[in-house]
Amino acid sequence: MTCGVLGQVHMTCGVLGQVHMTCGVLGQVHMTCGVLGQVHMTCGVLGQVHMTCGVLGQVHMTCGVLGQVHMTCGVLGQVHMTCGVLGQVHMTCGVLGQVHMTCGVLGQVHMTCGVLGQVHMTCGVLGQVHMTCGVLGQVHMTCGVLGQVHMTCEG
Repeated sequence: MTCGVLGQVHMTCGVLGQVHMTCGVLGQVHMTCGVLGQVHMTCGVLGQVHMTCGVLGQVHMTCGVLGQVHMTCGVLGQVHMTCGVLGQVHMTCGVLGQVHMTCGVLGQVHMTCGVLGQVHMTCGVLGQVHMTCGVLGQVHMTCGVLGQVHMTCEG
């Protein structure tokens, strides 16, 4: 699916469905994917993306300028995310989820990771990072200039 200017896309995918989507300027995308669904998404300028992925779903997302991304991933889900300028990312990962995140300039990242989750994070200039890690979680973090980092680990 390819969406142009000011296009709205609503998609629901069932079992073993693969979805490839590219959205242009000011496009809003709402997607729900079921079991074993793979989703690859690229969003342009000022695009808002809301995604919920179930069991064993893999999500690869790249967001451009001023894009907001809200993502919730269930069990055994892998999430790879790259956010550009002034992008806000809110992520919650369940059990055995791996999260790799890179945030650019003035990006705010809020992350909560559950059991056995591994988190690798790199933050650029003036980025604020808030992280809470549960049991047996490994955290690797590098923060650049004027970055504030708040971390709490239970285990």
